[in-house]
Amino acid sequence: MALVELIKNAYDADAGSVDVEFDGFAEDMTTQPGSRIVVRDDGCDMTPETVKTVWMNPATPTKFLAKKGESGGRQRETG
Repeated sequence: MALVELIKNAYDADAGSVDVEFDGFAEDMTTQPGSRIVVRDDGCDMTPETVKTVWMNPATPTKFLAKKGESGGRQRETG
């Protein structure tokens, strides 16, 4: 379930791609010492200010009001 949530987060961040790597698992996909799942995406990062004022403040209309970029996604934040 957590893996699905991370992939959904990448989509929400307007990622063009998401890579999921299962590293250090046995052939039958059982975990081994040091097993890990790595999720990488090219989505937009959140600034510390966005985390404080939007993410930590439920029910803000920020996502709804975000202006769309040329690609149809939200503008990338810098900082």
